Amino acid sequence: MTNRSTHRSTAKRLRILIIAFVVAAASVIAAPVAANAVYMLGGMNSASYRVKDPGYNSTWMTPINAARTNWNTRCAPCSITWSDDAAARIVAVNKPTATWNGQYQPSFGTSFRIELNKPKISATPPFSTSLRSTTAHEFGHSFSLGDYVDRGNTSLMSGTRDRMVVYAPTNLDLVEVDDYY
Repeated sequence: MTNRSTHRSTAKRLRILIIAFVVAAASVIAAPVAANAVYMLGGMNSASYRVKDPGYNSTWMTPINAARTNWNTRCAPCSITWSDDAAARIVAVNKPTATWNGQYQPSFGTSFRIELNKPKISATPPFSTSLRSTTAHEFGHSFSLGDYVDRGNTSLMSGTRDRMVVYAPTNLDLVEVDDYY
């Protein structure tokens, strides 16, 4: 075999591998699976993980703990525990011009940073329910659930949900986490 044909053969294999990778990545990013689920890259590698206890006052910790407990008690594979040596973090931020209540920033399936935007969360009283809904939604991202735009109040992962009504994972969210893990 000549050097030129070896090069063509190697290039062809490389193109096939790249195409296979792109197709696989696209199916993971937004795979319509159970109930038209939308999964995202950046969730934790396991549904059982540790988060550094933020140590806030009870005004913050009560709703944050309620969000964590809702996932832990309703989702079979889910276990979110507090640990002082955990890499995953939850932080309160003060970004009055931001348009978001919470943000999930992944770190390659092994950690994350959840930012809870106090001015935006406070704009939807009562604060505790808004914070609980926002935190539970961001925990949903840690379980690889993506945002929905078309489900209204039927999913915690919907950005258009009524935060006073949907503040815990719904049956739809639980099925999708269970299917993923």
